[in-house]
Formats: sequence, structure tokens, C-alpha cells
Amino acid sequence: MSRSKFSLAAPLTPNPISNVSILFDAGQAAAYLQLAALELGIVSCVIKLHQGEQGKEFLEVPENYHLDFVLSMGFPEKEVKIRLQRFDRLDFDDVVYLEKWGVHK
Repeated sequence: MSRSKFSLAAPLTPNPISNVSILFDAGQAAAYLQLAALELGIVSCVIKLHQGEQGKEFLEVPENYHLDFVLSMGFPEKEVKIRLQRFDRLDFDDVVYLEKWGVHK
């Protein structure tokens, strides 16, 4: 990625009408891309395209691909310190069962 103000990443998929899980897979890929980019100091933002056909035309995406969202990615102008906040959580055994409902061990 260049040091430009920002770049776009566009997860392209086949038409999701044939298999709706394709959009889930694209979302997963985008999330992992965002995590990997953050490790390199690159920040990002998901942008849902409500007019995907116009987005495809603007980005010159081939007709046989589907474009549902893009990621805006770039280096921040100043250093960003991210502090992850820990929330109170239920104990592991309160939310995870083994093989059958209610069985912990």
C-alpha cells in the first residue's frame, strides 16, 4: 500500500443469489484483512454500498462479480494508540458445554 491518503479494498464475490453464505465469507475475509492491516499500523473502515452497481461501474469491476462493500484503508495522520477494553464476562463453563447441553466436563 502506498502512503497515499487512503486506499480501497473491495472484496469481490460471485453472485450471492446462488449461495448466500458467500457474503458471510466475504465479511470474514474483510475482518481478517482489517486485523492484519491494523498490525501494520493501517486503519480501516467498512463502507456498505447501497448502490453496488454504480460502485462496480466506478471501480470497473467485471460484470460477473458482486460488490457489496468496500474497505477504506490508510495510514493515520498521527499515531493512534488503541486500548482494548476488557468487559466483565461470564465464566467459560457458564457458556460452553461439551457434547450435550449442560455438560461441562
